[in-house]
Amino acid sequence: MSATDFFTQLSPLSDRDRARLLLAVAFELTIAGRGSYLPNSLEVKIPRILRGINELEHKLLSQALHHLDQSERYPDEVFAKILFETAGQYECKAELEIAIDHVSRRK
Repeated sequence: MSATDFFTQLSPLSDRDRARLLLAVAFELTIAGRGSYLPNSLEVKIPRILRGINELEHKLLSQALHHLDQSERYPDEVFAKILFETAGQYECKAELEIAIDHVSRRK
């Protein structure tokens, strides 16, 4: 999965459907974030991953709100690049790709 592939999924959708897709990816990332926890503990074993997932969720939720409000937002192609750059920075690209894949399979 690449930023271009994600953009290709987003671009033909209505604002409402784009928001729904972004929200679904954010939801899947909450599940991925659990993989950074230590079992049976309140401790985090991979803080960088958890922080990265949090940053991705913030970006996804913000962009979804802009779609729902039909307010100014990043163009889809730019947003997709930002999302994948952020995932690369925090070494959680695999988690993002899996989240997008899970959402794509639901269609």
